Amino acid sequence: MTQIVGDQFADLAGVYASRSEFQAKLPTSELLDSALDIRASGLSLNMLCQTYSDARLREIIENGATLRCLFLKPYGHFIAEREQEEGYPEGRLSALTAMNLTILQERVADKLTPAAANRLEFGVYDEPIRFNIFLIDSQLCVAQPYLPGIRGVDSPTLLIRKRRISGGLYSTFDQIFSTLWDRRETE
Repeated sequence: MTQIVGDQFADLAGVYASRSEFQAKLPTSELLDSALDIRASGLSLNMLCQTYSDARLREIIENGATLRCLFLKPYGHFIAEREQEEGYPEGRLSALTAMNLTILQERVADKLTPAAANRLEFGVYDEPIRFNIFLIDSQLCVAQPYLPGIRGVDSPTLLIRKRRISGGLYSTFDQIFSTLWDRRETE
């Protein structure tokens, strides 16, 4: 009989109907508290900026973690398209994203020691939004597609565990993040 579950799913470790369901089963603190390398890209990175303590984020960076974050450019072309797609008034998602960038700058980056501040980088990109991606310690990935008319919190969420040296879903999302990072704008 053909194996139905297991390694044949290219690194897929879990599928959740929404980010709400995912975070109820696996809180952000469980993902990040012991992480040493965190890379995130998405619209406004609410999973990081709205559900994880600023103090705890500073603490893990001070203790050696590296954090790289990419936000969809507030007031850019593609965030305006996403606002229309989700049915929000003009500027609503831009304001949320700008607020999260400010939180990261003022409540995290500005309060780090100089050595730790070098381990926090962030930028913006103005391209079509396709996925919210968190890559943790080059082994774990949380990815969500941006679907027409559906808020990120309501989108299916994939938990991906790297099982292969090359290929697989982890490598795909790692490449997406790297490409966006290479093209980012710094503020």
